[in-house]
Amino acid sequence: MLQSDPCSTPDLIPFEQALALLLSSATRELNVVSVPLWQALARVTSLAYRSPVDVPNFDNSAMDGFALHVDDIATITPAKSFELIGRSMAGKPFNGQCKQGQCVRIMTGAVIPDECNAVVMQEKATTKSPYELGTQISFDINEVTAGQNIRPKGNDIRQGELLFEAGHRLKSADLGLLASLGLHEIKVFAPLKIAVFSSGDELVLPGTPLTEGKIYDSNRITTIALLSELGFEVIDLGILPDDPDVIAKALQAASLKADVIITSGGVSVGEADYLKETVERLGKLSLWKIAMKPGKPFAFGNIDNCYFLGLPGNPVSSMVTLMQLGLPFLRKLQGQTLSSPKTFSATLHQKIRKSPGRKDFQRAIIQLDNEGEWLAEPLVNQNSGVLSSMSRANGFILLPADSESMDKGAKVKVQLFSDLIDS
Repeated sequence: MLQSDPCSTPDLIPFEQALALLLSSATRELNVVSVPLWQALARVTSLAYRSPVDVPNFDNSAMDGFALHVDDIATITPAKSFELIGRSMAGKPFNGQCKQGQCVRIMTGAVIPDECNAVVMQEKATTKSPYELGTQISFDINEVTAGQNIRPKGNDIRQGELLFEAGHRLKSADLGLLASLGLHEIKVFAPLKIAVFSSGDELVLPGTPLTEGKIYDSNRITTIALLSELGFEVIDLGILPDDPDVIAKALQAASLKADVIITSGGVSVGEADYLKETVERLGKLSLWKIAMKPGKPFAFGNIDNCYFLGLPGNPVSSMVTLMQLGLPFLRKLQGQTLSSPKTFSATLHQKIRKSPGRKDFQRAIIQLDNEGEWLAEPLVNQNSGVLSSMSRANGFILLPADSESMDKGAKVKVQLFSDLIDS
């Protein structure tokens, strides 16, 4: 048996307990705003939406062809010849009468003429184009049924049908759906304002020359990109030096204009890690040091009415804690109805090493094999400073705190990055 995780100590807060505390703390007054559809992507609905109309709002053709009445198939001459009397085009319906022995040329999406109850596809016509009015149209068919190739009124959505509950985060397809109902504006919760900065004398902006001992600030870029993708309003505060007075002034100022402050670095136990003690001095620290790997030095608290999320400085730890702890908290604070991220079982493609003590989120490539079974291949380097592992992987292998190393072929629980972000 392996020894316990050397970084696991009795004062660590279990991951599940930390997440529960975060979610129970996620309360604020939600303001409602009206925005045009094209500005509503990733916003959260403030009320339930029902369809004001049927979609489609008229019977229409599912394909290009000829509209007719099915009873005519049995009564017309054996050659099944129909006189072409008009055209029904998308946006330009046929308004005449279609009598026995007659048909109407019709295009996909066009209104079905009142007397017609079926559409014969164009490919079944033995008469070739051009289809001039008065032409006798013959078909190579044995049977036509009522409703054939017709999309009936309300086939997609019925008037009054529930589309979205309050608390739904809008995706691009949702906006298209709302547009199809004639809506051009929608009521959503005002976006959460999140101030983001990195901390550390070693950090420099991408695009500037690196001097000895310096590294590029990647955590802030990653954090801002993910938050922006999810519809939050981000306030970029740049990089703060390892100076307690500068940090205190920046935190105090940010707390007056943001709902949440997110930092990376400065929350561990190093001599230059000032963020934790500064938050404790200005406000309250409710969480620090979580029994998770990577991500142990995660911190949570508040400065007056502004929440504080302190992400670890190591790039992977920063991303993992933001995805696993930060996003559920922020979504609830934004008014979104939470759903548990999808997890499923996969087979280990190779052995993984783990010591008991902390819940482990190992980066992995998760994919289907040729038999349709899920495989999980953990990346070789699970170091929390290897940011490339988050780019190369597409999911996590979830290992409980009390679990140990597992051999190739073992079943494990996995979670895709895309499911975490889209939940």
